[in-house]
Amino acid sequence: MKKLFQKYFFINLNNLNKSSASIKFLMYLTISLFFNTPVLTISKKRALNSPTIPIVKQYVQRFMRKYKIPGMAVALYVHNTPYIFHFGYANRENKIPVTRATLFEIGSISKVFTCILIAQEILANRMQLHDAISDHIYFLKNNQRLNTMTIEQLCTHTAALPYDVPVDISSKESLLRHMIKWRPATKQAIYRYSNHGIELLRLALEESTRKTINMLFTERILVPLNMSAIGVVVPENYKIYYAKCYDKSGKLTTYWDRERPLLLGSGGLRATSIDMLNFMQATIGLANTPHDLDQAIKLTQTPHVKIGNLKHGLGWTMDNLSTNQIGGLTGRLAEKIHTDQRFFSGNYLFDKTGTTNGFQAYIGVVPNQKIGIVLMANKRLPNGWKIIKKFGKELLRKTSK
Repeated sequence: MKKLFQKYFFINLNNLNKSSASIKFLMYLTISLFFNTPVLTISKKRALNSPTIPIVKQYVQRFMRKYKIPGMAVALYVHNTPYIFHFGYANRENKIPVTRATLFEIGSISKVFTCILIAQEILANRMQLHDAISDHIYFLKNNQRLNTMTIEQLCTHTAALPYDVPVDISSKESLLRHMIKWRPATKQAIYRYSNHGIELLRLALEESTRKTINMLFTERILVPLNMSAIGVVVPENYKIYYAKCYDKSGKLTTYWDRERPLLLGSGGLRATSIDMLNFMQATIGLANTPHDLDQAIKLTQTPHVKIGNLKHGLGWTMDNLSTNQIGGLTGRLAEKIHTDQRFFSGNYLFDKTGTTNGFQAYIGVVPNQKIGIVLMANKRLPNGWKIIKKFGKELLRKTSK
């Protein structure tokens, strides 16, 4: 497979000279192992004259000041140009800046990755959306109520499961024992966002493939997209690049796996700015995306249920970039979309937020416009998923004009 160089613009705004009349930034040439990636030729003059850089600088620095965020990374694809921006500190106490090597937790954006793995199984005819979860985790046959809980319901958060399992459940075995006793709170098809449900999908994948979720992430998504093969396990020699994280009050807090070791498929992934740029470019369907991954991503971006005015794919919320609508779907009735209306349309904004103890993240893409954005911050914000989504949509609108 041919390997080609690709230029990305890495903008480290910690090193900008504020007194300079011109915009100064560092440009790094990195090797992309994206399969069949074309050489991106952008002149320095064009980059310096691009309105994108001052817009992102202004908006992000204002956002960081408002919420007292130590550090952020922004990956952006607009006007056929990929950008990566780094702001502030990965370690506030030691004044270590955010760089292209800095590792962030992406929280519930992990759910999109898990749903892509499910989509691959569906396209390979090893799973079906209408399959009961107990068809793939045989132990769950002991609870007849789970014989009607489908893969589709778990991917779209319409299985009536609670947001989380009890905190004392920290292993696969204890989760399965808990599910044997589970009773639904309602028989209605309602939207109820659930880490719990995505972890059942993770267990189904592991049972079906006889591989861990980390192996599946690595082999099927991370390596094909030239992302760091870190997944949900940070190697000892990479921990020096792991950003420190801060809670809502700005105090240092613990990493996600120390608090919730069970939640691997729903919130366990870590990534760098380069990683998320590569992933984001795949989700907008750039031509260099491996075909099988492109098809799986498009299946996740196909509407399956409708909740109010919004639609939901497999892991993704489907929205409109021009609206300020944020969410608030919990408890609302979910209407199943008829089969003949289930088709991929790249006109939607597909987005997902991520929250952990001390990180906030957002991804939003519009495939037909070939635009997308990823935001990663090493602080958890109050009402963080709403704030980061609103800001992500606003910045994508502004930079893509």
